[in-house]
Amino acid sequence: MKIYLYGTIPKQDAESWDPQGLKADIDGERAEVELLVHQGVGFLYSRVDLGGKLKATRKNVQAHSETLGELLDLTSTLAPVSFGAIVDDLKAVKKISSENKEILEDTLEKINHKVEYGVKTYWDPDVVAREIGETDRKVQKLKKKVQKGKVGDQYQATVEVGELIDDKIETKKEELRNTMLEYLTPVSDEWTSNEIFDERMAANLAFLLDRSSQDDFDKAMESLGKSQPGYLTFKFSGPWPPFNFVDLELR
Repeated sequence: MKIYLYGTIPKQDAESWDPQGLKADIDGERAEVELLVHQGVGFLYSRVDLGGKLKATRKNVQAHSETLGELLDLTSTLAPVSFGAIVDDLKAVKKISSENKEILEDTLEKINHKVEYGVKTYWDPDVVAREIGETDRKVQKLKKKVQKGKVGDQYQATVEVGELIDDKIETKKEELRNTMLEYLTPVSDEWTSNEIFDERMAANLAFLLDRSSQDDFDKAMESLGKSQPGYLTFKFSGPWPPFNFVDLELR
C-alpha cells in the first residue's frame, strides 16, 4: 500500500478533525481519507494500492479536485499538494514533515483561513479590433494610407495597421487587468496572473482572500461586471484551495 497525499492542515484543524466518513475516488477506487499529525502539522492522505503510476487523466485530476473541495469544507485552512503526490509509507510522510517543517508552517500561516477565487475574462478579438479601428486616430490614419497609397505602400501600411491593432489589444488587456485589480484587490489579500491560453481570453487572475470576505468579493465582481462594456464576459469560480498561492510538492 502507498500513501496518497492531499495536503496539510494546521494543528487546530487537526485537533478537531472529523472526516464525516469521507472517501476519495483514486483511479476508480474508493479510499478513506485519513489524518497523520506530525510536529504540529496535519497530513491528509489515503492508503492506495496502485499497480503503477497514477495517470493524470481528466477523470483522475477531476476526482482529486473534488476531494480537495470536500476537504476545504471540513477545514479552516488547507494547503493543497499537486495531483499525484504518492509516497511509500507514513514514515516517508514524517520525513517530509521534518525536512520541510519551516516551509509548511510558513505556508499554513500565510493561507490561514483563506481560500482562492479564479477570475477569467473573455472577449471577441474581432469585436475589440473593430472597435479600435473605429476609434483610434493612429489606426484610422494608417487605414487611409492603405486606401490612398501605391501597391507597395499599401502592403506596408496594412502590415503596420495589423501590428498597431495587436499592440492596442495588448494595451487593452493591461488596462482591463488594472481595472479588475482596482475592484478586487480591496476585498482580497493577494493576487496572481495566470497564463492566457485562449485567444478569446483577455485576463486570467487568481485571488487569495479570507473566508469572511467571500460575500464582499461577490459584490465587487458584480460591480466590476456592471462597469464594463457588454462585449466582456467575466467568469469567476471558487472557493478553491489556494493552489496558486501554495508551492508544495511533497514526495
